[in-house]
Amino acid sequence: MFKKAAYVTAFVAAGVLGGFVAGQHVMAAAAGDFPYEQQIGGGAPFKVLLDNDVIKVTRISFPKGSTRQGGVKRKMTQLLVYFQPAEYTHLPTPGGPTFADPHSKVAVGAVTFHPKDTVVGTLVTDKAYDVLYLEFKKD
Repeated sequence: MFKKAAYVTAFVAAGVLGGFVAGQHVMAAAAGDFPYEQQIGGGAPFKVLLDNDVIKVTRISFPKGSTRQGGVKRKMTQLLVYFQPAEYTHLPTPGGPTFADPHSKVAVGAVTFHPKDTVVGTLVTDKAYDVLYLEFKKD
């Protein structure tokens, strides 16, 4: 248990020190009557590292060329911690966020905040990467 807690703490600290990324486009996405996502990461391979009554920490591996379908709401508030560089393309998603430049490159140590009930956009992975999803069970 201590190893998992130390693992999570180290990556969160690295992300906070590396820079906090919070796109206003995420906050602006209207949740409407979209269903909740059924599987975190939209079907990408994952491993739950920690799950208790406060937080769930999941490592998700997005393979190159994979598509994460959007148009669903987040069940919990999420903090994403990137410990590998990420490259992906945003596809138009009804009700989802919009982007001036659909191509994203995320640096190691970046942290992205997504409030509960925001609509997930559709992404195509341009370069394989792993990311930690921290889901907060209590608002």
